[in-house]
Amino acid sequence: MIAELGHLALILALALTLVRDGRMTQDALLATMTANPARIFGLPAGRIAPGQPADLMLFDAGAPWRIDADATLASAGNTPFDGMPTQGRVALTMKGGETVWRRA
Repeated sequence: MIAELGHLALILALALTLVRDGRMTQDALLATMTANPARIFGLPAGRIAPGQPADLMLFDAGAPWRIDADATLASAGNTPFDGMPTQGRVALTMKGGETVWRRA
């Protein structure tokens, strides 16, 4: 199992601020975090398609929560965002078509 709040979940929540502030569309943000890096590095990833491995995060863009450094195992509890209220919470993470984390 992976930590509830890994690096990508934290980055997603913080990046969704750009969407809420009208500085970026949600589609552009998600492409920036998925398909664009895969394309740049020539990886067969970053998109959902038949026959491709399902590496994805299901999230609720409006779900509020507060960043808790102690619950952030991926960064060893060290983040300048500790205590910051944010929105955008991951509900499910899949890697290679297998569910590796699900919010209880």
